[in-house]
Amino acid sequence: MDADSEYLHALVGYVSLVYHEARNVRHLIQCGVIEQDPWKLVVALPGNKYKAWRAIQDIRAKAEGSASYKEALIVFERRFRVSLDQIQTLYENPNWRNSACGGNAWAGITSMVKELAVALKEGRSEDVDQILKKLSQAEHNTGLLTAKLTELNAAMQ
Repeated sequence: MDADSEYLHALVGYVSLVYHEARNVRHLIQCGVIEQDPWKLVVALPGNKYKAWRAIQDIRAKAEGSASYKEALIVFERRFRVSLDQIQTLYENPNWRNSACGGNAWAGITSMVKELAVALKEGRSEDVDQILKKLSQAEHNTGLLTAKLTELNAAMQ
């Protein structure tokens, strides 16, 4: 696998995680603090994390087959009708505080994923490597991001 393929694979994996975790917006919708309409397709993912991960695999494979990093992001935006910017705003919502799922920890992760996409589009490989290192050490609500990705991928086998 060449560097570009590895980078695309990493980007798509992290973008998949961000969208996967966004399915927890259902909790804010149930509390009446978020409107359901823009999130209908995200909420349609199963609540169970393994079933939701399985449901994302077709879109993940399509994104990995993209000709560019930008195209890979568009695949997700078209499928779920929300962008990474919208998801980051969702994660910044103060109603996530003290939540065991979704939320504020994911705002920083989404920001890093967006930084990664920009660095890849601009061909800044040194920045890409630094961002990937930060993502590999990033923590979400219950542990390391890379551990979550490894766990979800292992459950697919």
